[in-house]
Amino acid sequence: MEYFPVFFDMWSSRAMVIGAGEDALRKVRLLQRTPAEISLVCDQAPDWPEEFTTKLDIVPRADLGPALSLVSFVIIAEEDPGVRDDMIREVRAAGKPVNVVDNKGLSEFILPSIMDRGKLITAISSSGASPILASRIRAGLERRLPEGIADVFELARAARVAVQIRYPDGKDRRAFWGRLADLLDRDETALTSDKAALLFDTAFKDSPRTEGSTISVVSLEPSDHADDVTLGDYRKLQTCDVVLHDIGIGGDLLDLVRRDAARHEVTSDTVTERLDAELVRSYAGQAIVVMTCDPAVKALISDRG
Repeated sequence: MEYFPVFFDMWSSRAMVIGAGEDALRKVRLLQRTPAEISLVCDQAPDWPEEFTTKLDIVPRADLGPALSLVSFVIIAEEDPGVRDDMIREVRAAGKPVNVVDNKGLSEFILPSIMDRGKLITAISSSGASPILASRIRAGLERRLPEGIADVFELARAARVAVQIRYPDGKDRRAFWGRLADLLDRDETALTSDKAALLFDTAFKDSPRTEGSTISVVSLEPSDHADDVTLGDYRKLQTCDVVLHDIGIGGDLLDLVRRDAARHEVTSDTVTERLDAELVRSYAGQAIVVMTCDPAVKALISDRG
């Protein structure tokens, strides 16, 4: 990963935009979709629609230094290269993260293409290689999401405490959210707020995970890469608690595994022992996936039924 994606808490942030042109307006328009306070650095109020200027704190360039102490990050959209470079030096001297519009080389962070569905925020970035292509991919994902997906996440926020009380064990909570995700995948009707509430009720009524461990296999070929994994196997890897994998499994395949899952390297000589004894005792009631391209391991799992 060339860039590490993070999300600022915009309730407790103040953002700064430097500039007064069209690029600055686009960044202010984006930031005003958040609850953050916004400082706009320019020598006079820009000739923008009033809806974009009434909520701005206009800061003269001469007062940039003191204003920087209050902000979390800075976006520079200054069109004059000389003024821009002066602003960059001052912002960096203040130790604030800076993005320079349309200039990856001068930026310390970049702005991704954002998909906003209420509580669901998805950021897609090409690491600066092609922002337009990233935007097209984001638009494609937006078309695939049901209109009512924002209602699901509002219900998730409201139900969070109830889920924690009902399922005090973290593994049971993951199982609940997994059941809800499966219900969303299977339901092909229009997703409304009423339908979202019904799916939550159904997920609550379904049985929690069983006490016995479940063991499944993701069968691979030696030449396989992440793109070769089926959707069904990807779901196994994203919902499992434990993964047993061949020593030779590549990093791109292991990147498909849920980050919190325990990982153990195995061979055909050790997989049966681990499944029969150590793992079943240590991970009772959890989902175990064997990820292998070793024919001997596949045969052993098949023999177990």
